Order: sequence, then structure tokens, then C-alpha cells
Amino acid sequence: MSVMKAIKFVFRKEVPRVDHKALQLLAYQAACQAKFEDAHLTKEDKQITKIFVRAGFHFSTMIGGEVQIDKRGEHFTFSFKTRYLERQGEHLTSHGYVKNKTQRKELDEPIFARAIRKDSDLKWGDERVWPDGDRGLVVVPWEED
Repeated sequence: MSVMKAIKFVFRKEVPRVDHKALQLLAYQAACQAKFEDAHLTKEDKQITKIFVRAGFHFSTMIGGEVQIDKRGEHFTFSFKTRYLERQGEHLTSHGYVKNKTQRKELDEPIFARAIRKDSDLKWGDERVWPDGDRGLVVVPWEED
């Protein structure tokens, strides 16, 4: 079984289906670049288990509570869990910037949030930052080409 098949990929329903495959690949590449400071974590602890694509390709970002154009350019927003983070009820969020704006197949760089967040933290009112279940989301299994 490929590593990708073991990951649960979840998308907000607003993310266009035509972008799902590219976003699966790009989000996985970006998540693999995350650095975890905990020296006690094993290779298995760092294994990616879930990727939640929060927003497809876009140019905006939230700065100081206001939506603005992201000066770094086009990116997608995703959160992910490793085995360790899943046990802790936590996740890490990132913007994944793309190199080629027309093909969107090559990752330029991921910019990770400064802190790992609790899944139960609330964002914009009463919405959890990590969804509680899959209701209203699209689960897309990895399919080999």
C-alpha cells in the first residue's frame, strides 16, 4: 500500500473537485517538510495520518482580522495531523505556495503556522478549527494514476 493511501484526505465542499488530486499531492509534499522539535518523537509518530484542505488555490490571507491580498502569491490552505498530533487532539496549519500559477503542480514553499493548535479551538464564532467528524466535508481517497 502506498503511503498516500494510508492518509485520510478531507476537503471543504467549496474546494473545486478538479483541483483535488493536485491538492492531495501538494499538501502531502508540504506536510512532509514540517519540522517537529520534540526529540522523543519516533518515525511512526511523525507519520502523516490526515490532511484537511481548508481552501483551494487563492490569493488572499487574513492579517489582523482583515482579508488582504497575500504578497507571497497564490497558495492553498491546509491542516494536517501526524500519529502523534492525532493522539494529542492537535493539528498544524500551513499555506502551500505554488511555483507555476497556471499548472499548480509544483510546490514553491510551505509556510507553517507558528504554533500547533488544539482541534477544539474555535475560529470565527463557534466553528472548530479542526472539524468534528466529516459532516459537510468531502472525503477523497487517494487513487493511483
